Amino acid sequence: MCIEKSDARKLKPEVQQQLRNQAVHLFKKGWKNQKIAGALGVSHVYAGRWCSAYTKHGRSYSLRGKTQGLRLPAKKERINLISSVRNQGQARFMIYDGTMNSDTFIKFMKRLIKDACRKIYLILDTIRVHHNKPVKSG
Repeated sequence: MCIEKSDARKLKPEVQQQLRNQAVHLFKKGWKNQKIAGALGVSHVYAGRWCSAYTKHGRSYSLRGKTQGLRLPAKKERINLISSVRNQGQARFMIYDGTMNSDTFIKFMKRLIKDACRKIYLILDTIRVHHNKPVKSG
């Protein structure tokens, strides 16, 4: 038994969209492009394009002029990060709110020292927090 493959370009846009949505649904379930194409009766090339578009953009194709998407408020969020890199390439980091101050920097240094079995050499820039009295004494 062989299912005749239809030319997806000749189908109505609504039918094309339904096929795309079904292809993405099957792709999420772990189906391969060949199997999806066989189940939907379309070429494996189209099934592959639909699935790769979903993988790249996180969504399936949509009708022309009807781009799918999620509207979010324009509120900006700010996060700060401090990090260190060992000579073996291992990275340690800490995310914090607000601005860098001596308490935050000391907390980060204590976390660095916590599992160190050797001396730690820090190379710091000239930001004031790195060289103020509480940091030097703590």
